[in-house]
Amino acid sequence: MWRRDGKELFYVATDGMLMAVDVKSSGSDIETGAPRPLFRTSLFRHGWNQYAVTRDGSRFLVLDPVGEAEVAVVLNWTAGLGQ
Repeated sequence: MWRRDGKELFYVATDGMLMAVDVKSSGSDIETGAPRPLFRTSLFRHGWNQYAVTRDGSRFLVLDPVGEAEVAVVLNWTAGLGQ
């Protein structure tokens, strides 16, 4: 994902580390800095929309699988509201 101003690119490495690369452009030339690790994640190697970054690149929202979870489906729940 790109930082909103286009000066930094974020990606997840194959080991799950969230990485950042500085990007500079002048005309048709693009120059990239050395990749730097930000923090380790438990993201899957493949797939999209597993994380989001703020416009300035200072904060991240990361999906973090925590294992199996139970899901309860409650039917006709509005019937209890009138009591």
